[in-house]
Amino acid sequence: MIRHSTILVLAVVILVACKETKEKESSTVEQDKVQVTFDKKLLNGVWAENQEDNALFYIENDSIYYMDSQDKPYSLEFGGSYFSVHYDDYTSKAELLKLTEDSLVYNSTNTIRLCRRTDEVKESKVETQKTVPVDNIKKCDIEKVAVLKKQLPNASKESIVSFLSTISVDCKNNAEFGQFSNEVLFEVLQAKPLEVLMITGKEDVERDEIYKMLESPVNDAINLRELIDSINKLELQSVEKSEFLKALKKALKKYN
Repeated sequence: MIRHSTILVLAVVILVACKETKEKESSTVEQDKVQVTFDKKLLNGVWAENQEDNALFYIENDSIYYMDSQDKPYSLEFGGSYFSVHYDDYTSKAELLKLTEDSLVYNSTNTIRLCRRTDEVKESKVETQKTVPVDNIKKCDIEKVAVLKKQLPNASKESIVSFLSTISVDCKNNAEFGQFSNEVLFEVLQAKPLEVLMITGKEDVERDEIYKMLESPVNDAINLRELIDSINKLELQSVEKSEFLKALKKALKKYN
């Protein structure tokens, strides 16, 4: 009888110990979940790909200012480790992977790594180099294509704008420019699909010529299916996205 009582006591002790262990494990999991959240105040400031390149945007509380349109803020919304940017006609969502005093890492369609600019402050919405006016860009300028080619896969927005602005119907008889710009167009679209689509939609470029290029890739090594898939995954609803996909699907049907 004593032996049975002893066994019963041991069983109760084990059950209690197991329960406490589970509660501790559950508590640890909950703590881990809490650690996923970030202090959004750390986002305030000027962000760029490195200390040498032009700044990409400035964040102040729940607003983000892009360097090409500093007078028009877009709304930021936070939820745990995710944040959304509400543009005029669509919303983009990204996952925040790392946020410190000096670095920002987030994932949209690919992983973006930025650093805080230490040489700029927000006194007047941050003075940065403005986008080059299209009127000052020479059409069919093969040097602009070469500049962008050298920067890939980390091309600056200014170089992408300059490159896309050189593409023109006036270049149809320039075989050298046509072939080189066609190759680089697909390369920059693979490296920075969201940036290319947004620039095409906002800047004064010859969109129809860009779409025609996408319908006829000169490099048969381009993986059109993979490119279409990456653009499909963009959390973006716009005319440009539809037109890019339409052109690439024409190319896929034509060459695959």
